[in-house]
Amino acid sequence: MANFEKFTLTSEHDGLALSVMHAEPVGVAVKGVVQIVHGMSEYKERYVALMEYLAENGFASVIHDHRGHGASLRLAEDLGYMYEAGVKGFLADVAAVNDWAKNKYKDLPMIMIGHSMGSLGARCFLKEYGAVMDLLVLSGSPMKNGAVGVARALAKMLKAFGRGKKKSKFLEALVFGPYAAAFRKEKSRFAWICKAIDVVRNYEVDPMCGFTFTADGFEVLFDLLYRTYENKKHPYKEAKKSLPIMFISGEEDPCIGGEKNFKTAMASMREAGFESVSGKMYETLRHEIFNEEEKYEVFQDVLNFIEDNV
Repeated sequence: MANFEKFTLTSEHDGLALSVMHAEPVGVAVKGVVQIVHGMSEYKERYVALMEYLAENGFASVIHDHRGHGASLRLAEDLGYMYEAGVKGFLADVAAVNDWAKNKYKDLPMIMIGHSMGSLGARCFLKEYGAVMDLLVLSGSPMKNGAVGVARALAKMLKAFGRGKKKSKFLEALVFGPYAAAFRKEKSRFAWICKAIDVVRNYEVDPMCGFTFTADGFEVLFDLLYRTYENKKHPYKEAKKSLPIMFISGEEDPCIGGEKNFKTAMASMREAGFESVSGKMYETLRHEIFNEEEKYEVFQDVLNFIEDNV
């Protein structure tokens, strides 16, 4: 069982109220704390099952809605808008939650799980903030893309023309068109996220999921992707190179770009000096492996990785 609570933290970047959810085991000593960094166009409550599973096994967890997501909004129409905060503001929000967790659970292991855009955020956070975690799990981490420089320039150009707060269907098609095309025989443009039909249907009808990013939001996404794979200009400063890192992904996830690109993502961490990088791909699963019918197999693998390394 888990005790859940929700509260707000203030972003040090611009004072935005960040909506946070925390889960703690009931009746057992806490062995460690897991900070979850969620993906693009979704929200924190979609991780309740994972948080309950972690609590049942003695781990507390915490997750926040990214700015422009869930309840971390100034106005309801601001979904997909990052309030001109850039990568610096995005990572400052992750830091605020990280600081809260470390202050609450002093001297306990700190584990971070990043999914999709959140995996890029976790890797960039590690670059900027150094030794802030004892373990890192990266789920559905987007592949390296040589066109990211052009995409960044397009997003910046739209902002320069006063369209930063406008939702960009053009950039959305550029990013997600190929993902939808990979499953065009299925009836939903979101079929790529999950093979579980009920998950896809719920995602389709949920106004807090699958929304279009603004040009400002896309600029942050593209900057995160660029910084993730640019290890010379954006190195892992004071990160512990002994940090255990695990990549996990569905084999049918178009976001990772297949096994070759999955291995390239792992190699980028090894090239940056990390000594313990492992990975696992799940046959038939797609992007949201934490929401597939086989999710408890994934949960168990993550738990095993945590318990083997902390």
